[in-house]
Amino acid sequence: MEIVMTGGSSGLGAEALSNFLNQGHKVILLARNPEKLNVKHDHLRVIKADLNSLQSIRHAADEIIKTQSSIDVLINNAGIWNFDFQESEDGIEQTFHVNVVAPIFLTQLLLPILKNAAHPKVITTASGLHQGSIHFEDIQYRNRFSGFKSYRQSKLCVIVWTRYMARKEKEVFWATQHPGLVDTKLVRSGGFFAQWFFRWFGKSPEKGAKTLVYLVNENIEKLKTGEFYKNEKVAKTDTLASYDLRNAPKIIEIVNQITKS
Repeated sequence: MEIVMTGGSSGLGAEALSNFLNQGHKVILLARNPEKLNVKHDHLRVIKADLNSLQSIRHAADEIIKTQSSIDVLINNAGIWNFDFQESEDGIEQTFHVNVVAPIFLTQLLLPILKNAAHPKVITTASGLHQGSIHFEDIQYRNRFSGFKSYRQSKLCVIVWTRYMARKEKEVFWATQHPGLVDTKLVRSGGFFAQWFFRWFGKSPEKGAKTLVYLVNENIEKLKTGEFYKNEKVAKTDTLASYDLRNAPKIIEIVNQITKS
């Protein structure tokens, strides 16, 4: 299979990447710092891409489209969790930019070549932390920033978007996946306690990658599009807002305004 992936440089993403390469898949990895990658493989192509930059996302997509007539799987795995307010180079709160704008924008750009594949898949990493609602009145939490609320909302947004897209683009398989609490660098900006908590209670990246690897490799006829997967199975989400697809067009419109799509 031809796979395009973000968030494969460390943690569970690096474990998943290793699995894909060992299984013979060809992977195009979007990485902010390609020079820091320790992986070299004939089936791995690395494109420099900073998901905090709309220009960088466009450039990466253009590079893929130049050489690929189709791709089988797009994996939106990259994510951040900031504990204080920070803006991207485009003036967007970083958590919203990387976790919501980047995957939706990248998917929009690559959707035409995804549709050229026989059984295309778009898999986006979400989280069990998706409770609450979407604060459209201040979606970037500029008035009173909360790192937890911003992260939680970002994962709720991609769950709603995925369910909506599964109804809109039926020739593509869509899913979100929850890897569980994994010992990764996600909370590196959160101070000692947050890092200690993830290190002490988090599962290994190898275990955290299992659901993502399962979704990529499983026969599409055995999967349910639009669903939220956990422990290699469909799971219910914890909030009514995650099933309210009326919010999806609003999310897409906000992203389109930001990206000028």
